[in-house]
Amino acid sequence: MRLGRALSPFLPPAAAARFPVAVALALVSLPVPAKACQVPVFRYALERWEPDPFHAILFHPGEPSPELRETLAILEAASLHANLQTEVHRTDTLTEEQLWRLERPPSDPHRAVIQVFSHGRSGARQLCLELEANPENAALLVDSPCRRSIVQSLSHGSSAVWILLEGSGADDNARAWSSLTKTLAETAPTLTIPEGVIPSAAAAASREGEAPLELDDVLRSGIPLRIEFTPIRLSRDDPAESALIALIDRLRPLDPALPYAIPVFGRGRILPPLPAAPLDPAAVAAACRYLTEACSCQVKSENPGADLLLNADWNALLDQSWVVLEKSLPPLEGAGILVSDPPPTPLPPSSPSPPSPSPVRLSWIVLASTALLATVFSAAAAVLLLRRPRP
Repeated sequence: MRLGRALSPFLPPAAAARFPVAVALALVSLPVPAKACQVPVFRYALERWEPDPFHAILFHPGEPSPELRETLAILEAASLHANLQTEVHRTDTLTEEQLWRLERPPSDPHRAVIQVFSHGRSGARQLCLELEANPENAALLVDSPCRRSIVQSLSHGSSAVWILLEGSGADDNARAWSSLTKTLAETAPTLTIPEGVIPSAAAAASREGEAPLELDDVLRSGIPLRIEFTPIRLSRDDPAESALIALIDRLRPLDPALPYAIPVFGRGRILPPLPAAPLDPAAVAAACRYLTEACSCQVKSENPGADLLLNADWNALLDQSWVVLEKSLPPLEGAGILVSDPPPTPLPPSSPSPPSPSPVRLSWIVLASTALLATVFSAAAAVLLLRRPRP
């Protein structure tokens, strides 16, 4: 039942209609403690946000050839650690209806291809790219030198890796690189780690009886916590990075003629690319501030960005310094029956206390009081009726 409707017998109609609004405004105006997780966004993402999976679907007609088996082996091996899930469909055994029920039927059902899907913010899978199914393309899909550098930097304490995805103009690329490196060097010293972050060593050394720790403020690994930005250049002409560039382009369509600055943090999450011809230093500084501020919204899906496909076992990279804390539980009530207590010590004799009223006597008192009140109200009603003027 709505609160205004419940109170309508006691309030004027207009007041009853306005009551829920008044209550909502009063609740909003109450002071709310501004307590948020103090771990910065980049570190919270590294230790707590699992990367969204990509889906690789291998379509092939007929019996798989040795080359196709090798292709599948590369994909399945990467699926052990990378954020990649693999499916296999033999197209010559599918009916036409089954083919059209697929999310995206292969462009040529008589050719072996790999389709790669990512998860959009709505949860629906989106086709990123389609490759010819061979071992070379499978290897390029799951790993590359740039992605290995990203994993190396992030797992060793870099706040973020800034990729400069180059365009077609050499002069634009050079100016963008100079502006990016200068802005990062000038911005990093102006930023600080939020107060209240609890290092993993301090949390592990906490003793029983001390004030309870706020677990959201505790670092879960011993990786150094520092503000450091690592720039990397990525050329569109590098064949070893063709799959990575294709994935970035599909996540957010970009003009291949222009350079872009792309921050990567956490376990391979990228923020929206920033145009870098020319590069806006204020936009770069704003992205750096967001990454180093306290993680006020801990739900990953409510934060901006998308995940890259990285072949990294993040749990293994962080496992050497994980910190596990246990919250002490409050004492269980009612568990005393499980413990055999010694018999109670008899109390010394004391002077007898006055007897308490019996339940029967209390019931008669209640009934008598009720009858008296009813008599008073009846008499008052009779007096009012007698005083009413007769017609």
